[in-house]
Amino acid sequence: MKQSADLRHIPPLLLALLVALVPQMFEMPFWITLWCFLCWGYELLVVKRGWPRPNRPALLTLAGLGFFGTMLTFGGAFYSESYVGLLALMCGLKPLEIHAYRDKIFTLFLAYFLVITNLFYNDALPITFYMFFSVLVTTTVLIHLHHPASRSRKKLRLATVIMLQAMPVTIVLFYLFPRIEGNIWGMTRQSSGRSGFSEQMSPGSISRIVENNALAFRVQFAGEIPPPEKRYWRGIVFVLFDGRNWRQGIRAPVRRPNLAGAQPVDYTITMEPHDDRWLFALEMPGSIPERGFYMSDHTIVSRHTVSDRKLYRMRSYLEYRTGELQQWESATLRLPKGGNPRTRALAAEWVQTSGGDPRAIVQAALRFFRDNGFVYTLEPPLLGRDPIDEFLFETRKGYCEHYASAFSVLMRAANIPARVVGGYQGGEVNP
Repeated sequence: MKQSADLRHIPPLLLALLVALVPQMFEMPFWITLWCFLCWGYELLVVKRGWPRPNRPALLTLAGLGFFGTMLTFGGAFYSESYVGLLALMCGLKPLEIHAYRDKIFTLFLAYFLVITNLFYNDALPITFYMFFSVLVTTTVLIHLHHPASRSRKKLRLATVIMLQAMPVTIVLFYLFPRIEGNIWGMTRQSSGRSGFSEQMSPGSISRIVENNALAFRVQFAGEIPPPEKRYWRGIVFVLFDGRNWRQGIRAPVRRPNLAGAQPVDYTITMEPHDDRWLFALEMPGSIPERGFYMSDHTIVSRHTVSDRKLYRMRSYLEYRTGELQQWESATLRLPKGGNPRTRALAAEWVQTSGGDPRAIVQAALRFFRDNGFVYTLEPPLLGRDPIDEFLFETRKGYCEHYASAFSVLMRAANIPARVVGGYQGGEVNP
């Protein structure tokens, strides 16, 4: 009877883990999701058919294989994606060793932590609502552990009351902790920023840019210096767009660059410390630096934080092809369900008039920017709820982020894959 009482809690625990994992399925490698499903499926067979649980040596072996597989997948680097992958592996394995009350509580805490990791990838409003739903499910299961005989409706009502009681503290923390520009009513304050490099791009939230002339890196070419228009230094790729903000998408280290290149250029970069892991490379990088990783979005990252001056050698190609669009790159076509209706309508018009020809659509977009009085300025007006619409059809004033964001949204609306590459253009020659 004791074993039966313990096992009846397993399906609700697995439900909480599953609900917490759902958003991560679209971000983490497929094998980690499959790993969780296989582990949970076996645990259900333990409950339903009395199958034996894996012994401790078997669990340690599985844990070691999972850790090794995660490190292999992410190139041995410890950053947000690899941490989330390891956490998901723990969520898969932990139910296989539930024997006591402590194990059940620990499993639920893993579910709470897994919910929080959604913020590594996205903090759009829909995912925020889903996180609240996931926390509600997990809290209901937590109540179920302590009051199994109570009705499900009563447990759900108590979990809802607990979350509502926590809401005032949540609101206080929302205002006290550092936030991106804007607040819960969608209003934006007057703000200013510095030119340079950032891991998030929010065109329309900054009303004034102060130029930053600090040295970013030095480059020594082995041969002739490429012309200015060919000197774009790739640093970060923005894929996820929530209607206002651009963020990085899922990416992983690759063993070799997946591109066909011509016009190779060899050079050495001396990077100034910036307390992050990104490394710049001439577009398009075709080699992997020592103690660095080549990522699937064709960016370069260091194994460790660049806290001191770093020297690395690179080869890039001025002419290149990256091949067919991969399945994991489908996010380059993704747009929020609503917002910016005039932009979507303009893209649909180009698709209709061009017959869907991508080259013709790109040329139509370039003509639109060229012929409609757009102005480059470091003091653009702030943008509201539909920033792309307001920039394209009303203000028509902005800097590089405004143009890159608007162009990418237009392309996605026309069913053409697009992402925004962040970095530096040009560079001053030091004789």
